[in-house]
Amino acid sequence: MGRRLVVLPLALCLTAAPLEAAVRVLAGPTPIEGGDARGAKDLTVMNDRLAFSLAVESPVPYGVPRGALVDIAAVRDGKAGRDRAVIADFIPNNWSAWPNTYQRVTVLERGPRRAVVEAVRDWGEVTVRTRYTLRDGADRIEIATTMTNGGKAALPDLLSGFVLWPRGGFLFGVQGAGKQGAAEQGAVPAGAPVRVVAYDEDFFVALHAPYADHIEYGSKDLYRRHTLAAGGTRRFSGFLQVGPSGDLAPVIAADMSNVREPVAGRAWNRGERRVAANSAAYTAANAAANAAAKTAAKTAAKTAAKTAAKTASNTAAKTAAKTAAKTAAKTTSNTAANVAGTVAGRLGDGGVVVVERGGRPFGWTLARDGAYALQLPAGDYRLYATAKGHADSAPVAVTLAAGERAVRDFGPLPGPGTVTLTVSDERGPVDARIEVVRGRQPVVGFLGRKTFFTAFDRRGVAELALAPGDYTLRISHGGGFTHGAREMDLHVAPDAQLAETVKLARFADPASRGWYSADLHHHADQAEAVTPPADLARAQLAAGLDLLFVSDHDTMVNLPALTALGRQRGVPVLGSMEFSASWAHFNAYPLAVDGALRIDMATAPVDAIFAEARRLGASVIQVNHPYIPYGYFASAAAGTAPGGWNEGFDVAEINGATPGDDAKVLQKLWADWDAGKPHYLGGGTDLHDVWAHASGSTRTFVHLEGPPTAQSYAAGLKAGRAYVSGGPLVFPDKIFGSRLAVTAGTPLRLGYTLQSASGIRKIELVSAGTVIDSRVPERGPEADVQRELRVEFRPVVEVSGWYALVVEDVVGRKAYTNPVWVEAMAGRKQ
Repeated sequence: MGRRLVVLPLALCLTAAPLEAAVRVLAGPTPIEGGDARGAKDLTVMNDRLAFSLAVESPVPYGVPRGALVDIAAVRDGKAGRDRAVIADFIPNNWSAWPNTYQRVTVLERGPRRAVVEAVRDWGEVTVRTRYTLRDGADRIEIATTMTNGGKAALPDLLSGFVLWPRGGFLFGVQGAGKQGAAEQGAVPAGAPVRVVAYDEDFFVALHAPYADHIEYGSKDLYRRHTLAAGGTRRFSGFLQVGPSGDLAPVIAADMSNVREPVAGRAWNRGERRVAANSAAYTAANAAANAAAKTAAKTAAKTAAKTAAKTASNTAAKTAAKTAAKTAAKTTSNTAANVAGTVAGRLGDGGVVVVERGGRPFGWTLARDGAYALQLPAGDYRLYATAKGHADSAPVAVTLAAGERAVRDFGPLPGPGTVTLTVSDERGPVDARIEVVRGRQPVVGFLGRKTFFTAFDRRGVAELALAPGDYTLRISHGGGFTHGAREMDLHVAPDAQLAETVKLARFADPASRGWYSADLHHHADQAEAVTPPADLARAQLAAGLDLLFVSDHDTMVNLPALTALGRQRGVPVLGSMEFSASWAHFNAYPLAVDGALRIDMATAPVDAIFAEARRLGASVIQVNHPYIPYGYFASAAAGTAPGGWNEGFDVAEINGATPGDDAKVLQKLWADWDAGKPHYLGGGTDLHDVWAHASGSTRTFVHLEGPPTAQSYAAGLKAGRAYVSGGPLVFPDKIFGSRLAVTAGTPLRLGYTLQSASGIRKIELVSAGTVIDSRVPERGPEADVQRELRVEFRPVVEVSGWYALVVEDVVGRKAYTNPVWVEAMAGRKQ
């Protein structure tokens, strides 16, 4: 079905409003630095504190329909700063925005006191209507979305809500939620502020979503799980808050003024009431009904201001206290629950006060002019001071009642020491990953890393500036596949200069056997990814990968830089791009450095995507994370993939970020192999941040007859001469992808040499989609695991088919191989 974009005449005729307008709406390319809204019909709304842009004409990342918010920035001195968002939009169901046939964007109010823009689009039989409101002097964009089901059937178990996918910086998510890997996932815990903050030293963008009861993707997605009845309407209200620094004091103040709204036209249901009870806003909504409470709030805030000013011991502290109390007076004028306490005191410039509540990080504030002040909801807290490269102070406890002020001063913090590490194995210097496994690990991202890499131009050498204290460092090369890691204990004193040598032991050498590895799903610094090409190269070299690989969303902008880095090191670069529709993602490779995407990923069907990949020179098309909600196999099965099913892909991905889908991918490919279809396995990590996760923890080994090149590696994978592994190494006698002729009724000898640094737990031989034989290695008298062994299977070949291997190590990491094809012949031998 064709889609159309409708922009009502009011939006079409917009011109820049007079500069004196407090809130204004601009048509055309966004003034936000580095923004994506570059079309003539795109809209930017701004006041003196923030600006945001809606993509009316420009494509939206990830194939989301137009009309979404794609740029957001703080405004300083009337000028919009750098873009801090890839997308901030309403998602109808867990990243499913298809099917969509139209979008309409209308400017309802143009200022000067308030601007309101409405975006309307369809999602199947549901109408999604979102209003963005920006007020004069406000630091937030109010967002209200309604979903109206025009169909005759209820839509059960939806995950709907706002998302914030930031551009760069760090993420402070919903604290105390469940984990998937290292990211927050699942139900919102009771009492937690329902917001996510993207931040760095020079900005924050916070998404407040008081309706949410479920989070995904490390809190970037804040959803409500619900059923949308036939003919029913559901309302979602939240706001995006923007600030010019990494100080979260305004975010905490906004939490306290955050009042939940019931769904329009009806009372809260039980689930909504439970969510409301999790936030101070629910209490505030009840308390606000009492006029005396309002008066008490104002009086308490004024009293706090007077007391703070009198007791402050210096001019800077007085100023900070007055400012905090004035803010309190503003934000507490409506509800008694917002009568917060204030903690203030002395701290040197550059210092940060981190607040913990219930044993979890709650937020932080930055010191200015030798002092800090922070408004907090009434309750019990623990505070400590810290700074970049400096030791943390001893924690102090504080209990605040409404309207109360507490003083907690912090003295000077000890400064950093320097550690120089030289890392090698028996052959010489090696690239290495260095992780802090014990010692200072800052909660505030811009205060220091927890992971480091050796230098690109000084192989094997890393210079670390560490805050004083005791540390255990974990130094590794090869990602656990080829070398054992070492742990080193260090004591770092202020201003100390330490030098340490680390020798790593090589365990295996796949390349010497003709097996070369790459991480076939790895992002650099485009869209929501945060890894510049030089750091991507250092991380992949430290992982011991034989080819460098990058696959950014819908762009090849990083290929020239990575190619140059690979040339400096003599390492081949396998250039790729992740074609990112809202219903499927595909990697295509190898791509040349001078290519450019020519199709619209918001509207292109699968046939057009595959054709564009081939036009760009790709010999391999890989289906990424096939069974997540916006994976191609899942979308095709649900009938939501434009163009339907297309057999023209080459590889299906084992995605390291979604291990729970491995079995589904295997079953699908095993069925294809039963049908004789040469769709093969590939794999990668889907990594966006090399400091948070290890490159190459899932990788693809391809067998080559000579040194690797991008072309030979891709050709080997396309021919099935490959396997995917999270740890075990597999060296077959008969190379995967081979085609053998075997006399029917005779045994086929399949031999493998296996290695695993962790030890091998189990080996399974698979044919016709089922395990037909298995081995469990015997342990020695000391119960030692077997790290290397030889195994043989001798299945009797009765009919033509295939054989593949699944190997599991003792910590549960697995290797999955592509098949050896067998044709059963009468009267012929192997």
